[in-house]
Amino acid sequence: MKRTLRSEGLVGSKLFSVAGDLVAGYNRALKTITGKEIALTSFYIDKAGASPEVEAELGKDYLRCGTPNRYIIIISPEQMNAELLREEFSFDNSILNFLYSQHLPGIETVTRADCMYGPIDTGLKTCESIDDLLLLRNVKIDLQTPSGFIKNARELQKLAKKLEESPDLLVADDSSLPKQMLELVQKVGDVRGYNISDFSVQQEVGNFYSSFFGGIYVFREEDNFMKRSKTDCGIFVPSQTTVVYNPASVETRPEDGPRTSFAPIDDIESVVSFLLKKKCAHFSEKLILARLGLLEDLSLIQNGYDVNALSPEEKARYLSKVTPKKAHANFHELKSLHTTIAKGYSSKELIKEATISTKAMLLEPSTGNPYVDYVVGKLLTEIWPYDYAAMYQYNKNCLEEAFDNSDDITRNYIVGLLKNQSQN
Repeated sequence: MKRTLRSEGLVGSKLFSVAGDLVAGYNRALKTITGKEIALTSFYIDKAGASPEVEAELGKDYLRCGTPNRYIIIISPEQMNAELLREEFSFDNSILNFLYSQHLPGIETVTRADCMYGPIDTGLKTCESIDDLLLLRNVKIDLQTPSGFIKNARELQKLAKKLEESPDLLVADDSSLPKQMLELVQKVGDVRGYNISDFSVQQEVGNFYSSFFGGIYVFREEDNFMKRSKTDCGIFVPSQTTVVYNPASVETRPEDGPRTSFAPIDDIESVVSFLLKKKCAHFSEKLILARLGLLEDLSLIQNGYDVNALSPEEKARYLSKVTPKKAHANFHELKSLHTTIAKGYSSKELIKEATISTKAMLLEPSTGNPYVDYVVGKLLTEIWPYDYAAMYQYNKNCLEEAFDNSDDITRNYIVGLLKNQSQN
């Protein structure tokens, strides 16, 4: 069996098991969405209802509904405790958590009778260029049921309230209202007292990440997507926006606009300068020692040593042979920074004079907004992709890809690092 982060239990270990009657419910939603059903008798799904086993049968994008949008399927309120396997937008997890927190009692009620489904709607019909993603301003989810249970239950509750307010309707018009109610009761049962409201949530989108076009990062001047002042014409003015994009995934550089600029992710100087200027990240002196230790490990790995199998004595002995000659290019600069700061010099001034690659290693998110810091943290793992612990926190999909493309010694190191971290 191929060794992956999933086979190691580091990804995909917190999924919801689907078996028995739940399979039929999932198939009802799946047929409504795609026109297809599956023959599987058991499988696992994540928080959004996506399944690795179903993907193997129907393809990776089987829940897609237009390029920038995809459906979710909910068959149990317990899905809320499952992890999210694939993150297409950085707001995916937060809006799903919001959906469950806002409507958990109703979800518990409805999923006893039927499954639920609905799109994560970005408001975009197509996504043909990076420019299209600038139009993403709100995201919403509106759940429905394949059988129409929600619609019928709401209608029944509405009629029951109407009858309660006007008892004479019991005999009016040849008792048409009670007959309507009886027909609905036969479909949905007695729903008096059930919490069946609109299963809808919406969030405004400020800063965000998208996996489209090789991964892009959209940073708006404010958390809100539009400035709250109007021009003389009464039109809202878009916030100043910076987009960090992957040039390898686009044919031509996107054109800047009066309030929008594009920075290629491989222009580390520009990316770091932007993050510092907008106070999205700051230099951390405490990272110097951590990075030195990581670079030592990487040097050993590059020289064929299985770091996880080495005793502290062996590691020190082998480092004395490989570090001076084959250490990562930043090792000696970091070492010098570390010793110079120990003499009492200002770390702030010394880091300012460091090379851009060393600066990139010493940044950490600093906005204080957990959602924005998550987007920044993800970007930092791309401009310096060796902090596997940070990748596990901010960029699991990228870490999975890196793991799959690594040699056995590197895989041993990543697994050991992450498992030790989870235990501590």
